[in-house]
Amino acid sequence: DGLMKSLQVFTSRVCIKNNPEIRLKSVKTDEYGLWQQVMIYRIMTELINNTLKHSRASEINIQFEKTDKNLIIKYSDNGDGFDVNKVLKNGGGIGLKNIVSRINSLKGKVHFESNIDKGFNAYMSIGTKYLLN
Repeated sequence: DGLMKSLQVFTSRVCIKNNPEIRLKSVKTDEYGLWQQVMIYRIMTELINNTLKHSRASEINIQFEKTDKNLIIKYSDNGDGFDVNKVLKNGGGIGLKNIVSRINSLKGKVHFESNIDKGFNAYMSIGTKYLLN
């Protein structure tokens, strides 16, 4: 059904009674390759599952934007937050490492931000030239 429709179905299934509330701002992505859409879907479901398991967030915001050269994805939650560097350095954060690996396979970039009691943010940028292959 495509990336955006699949994400809408996934979010409606995992967030019973809108807990947490997920806001998804989507863009047209059906021109991107199937493999690339599947990778982005897996990244997004990993982020959502991490929020559900660890953060006690009441809101998740997902925003897709397109520029001439990039697909920009912004993910945020208002949950507990954590020290990203500490988690990654101490051998934890397998989900975050999977996200980094998937973004790298798409020749993209990712940046995580989080602090205790300040929620979590992930910023991703993937070149549209690569997504069209």
